[in-house]
Amino acid sequence: MSGSDSVERSPSKRRCLDDDAIPTTRPMARRPIISADQSLDWSSRVSSPSKQSREAPSKRLYLLQSAHVMGYRSFAADGDKAPAALQAIVACIVEDARGTGILSPSDVDALKDKADTNPSVDWLLKKPQIVDTSGRRERLGKLPDMGTLANILEEAEDCERRTHAEASWNCAVHYPLLSVALRLAHVNNAPQLNRHIEIKAINVTTAKVVKPYVTSTAKASTDSRVDFCVCIMPVYDSPCDDVLYGIAKRSAHISVNHTDDCLPLINAPISLSIETNRPDGNSQAALEQIGSWMSCHWKRIRELTAPDLAAADELGFLPGIIVEGQNWIFVASTQGRVLDSGTRETIMWKRILIGSTDSIQGICQIITVIQRLATWSAESHWPWFQQTVLGDATFLSEPAETTGSSSMTGVGPRRDTTTPAKLSAGRKSLRHRPWLLNNTNQY
Repeated sequence: MSGSDSVERSPSKRRCLDDDAIPTTRPMARRPIISADQSLDWSSRVSSPSKQSREAPSKRLYLLQSAHVMGYRSFAADGDKAPAALQAIVACIVEDARGTGILSPSDVDALKDKADTNPSVDWLLKKPQIVDTSGRRERLGKLPDMGTLANILEEAEDCERRTHAEASWNCAVHYPLLSVALRLAHVNNAPQLNRHIEIKAINVTTAKVVKPYVTSTAKASTDSRVDFCVCIMPVYDSPCDDVLYGIAKRSAHISVNHTDDCLPLINAPISLSIETNRPDGNSQAALEQIGSWMSCHWKRIRELTAPDLAAADELGFLPGIIVEGQNWIFVASTQGRVLDSGTRETIMWKRILIGSTDSIQGICQIITVIQRLATWSAESHWPWFQQTVLGDATFLSEPAETTGSSSMTGVGPRRDTTTPAKLSAGRKSLRHRPWLLNNTNQY
């Protein structure tokens, strides 16, 4: 090694400094100079996934399918084999994804003023199939104003142009879009519903799946995390808040969901899961990740509804969305065969391109689907959860004969007065006497 390339060694003995000596500033250590070729080689080794990591998702998917832990089906090829409830909502989402009926007459009126100055809006309003005159679009919710739509469009374009990280996409594009879509959803503005719950989006990147629910095989274990969840959030400090917290306390990890390390999820049942990726992300890995997450979710649902084996099937499906940069894709999961271990196979249904944030129409399509899934969360998932998990109607509507209770439900702050027997009896009675906190037919 030449003197110029070698590292200078310190002498074995240091000179003693006089007490009166003036200390000198220590020279900064010189960094090695890296040539352009070396720099490019180093950055490619750090930023580019290895062949093994690129192949890992496909291999794990194969192992999960071979062990019948998860199966995969296509809406295009096998859609007629899906549960009826899933088929019904997919038929609507397919129309949303085509741009059919994604604007209500009131949305059109709000956008007309911008048509003269915005060619994309003018072009959009000239499409006759865009406008719904039946009233169905208005029952889902409203679109945001043109300024908000344009801001989402610009932020998405900027994130793609500057190759932002996934976290930047989540902050600048995905969460603002989710938030405004849900804020304007009809179910979040219905007085009957707002007394008890609201449908909200939560960033859950810190949420870990609790060990008993982790999806794995003898040869593969998967990373079961997603980026966002849309949840049925109880109104804070309401009777419903207390009831759901009581259910959460009956599990060792204190949550109605299959998660830990995410306090907002403790008593907010998840109704929609969302996995996000950069534009150049691995779509196979995203499918595996959200599939694994949903498999864990189904395990928790079966635990909550035990010993009624049919109760989980009555929910029908769990919806999901995979975001790949600008593109939003609908997926779903259902329960499959019963395995030798006594658990159930999870079937992942893929995939419908909902829309893209690279156009105003695409953003409107995405908002329509989010509001449709919010409506399903409030009018299908939540009533099912009440009937099968919360149990007897008197649990929330009538005061229990409990000494010291501080609410009309008979459940004091953060107290759970239910028993498994009561919940089971409530589920059986509600097969013949459906009960909802909210009369969904009113809206």
